[in-house]
Amino acid sequence: MSHVYRAETIIAATPERVWAVLADLDRYPDWNPFTVRARGRLEVGAPVDLIVQLGRGKPTRQRQIVREVVPGQRLTWGMRAGPWVHAQRVQALESLEDGRRTRYTTEDRIGGWLSPLVHRIHAANLDRGFSELTVALREWCEARDSTTPPKH
Repeated sequence: MSHVYRAETIIAATPERVWAVLADLDRYPDWNPFTVRARGRLEVGAPVDLIVQLGRGKPTRQRQIVREVVPGQRLTWGMRAGPWVHAQRVQALESLEDGRRTRYTTEDRIGGWLSPLVHRIHAANLDRGFSELTVALREWCEARDSTTPPKH
């Protein structure tokens, strides 16, 4: 059995602009209330170390492995702890209105023997975290000139 946590939003920015924000892992603390820190390289097979804020508790450290990188379209990473728990997160961008707007979707599929326990403990925090993430990403992208790349 697996559980899926999903959120989406429409962003008044180009997919390239949204991708630039998603791909800039070093800037996650500036805008991302859910993944408050990310370190790594967006290359298939590379590890990405995350610090995730699940609710009001202590942030959780996670090591994910990059599974897919399609610039301007999709970023996928995941983890596996044997048969007990595994997760795959897909962040997808869809161009709308001739590229002037973007549909951003984030989806995390969690499975394995312990997934019912994970769901019972963290479902509300995951739903809230993804919802807050989509709002924050939209506001961050829209607050900046979509033709200017983000500052480093």
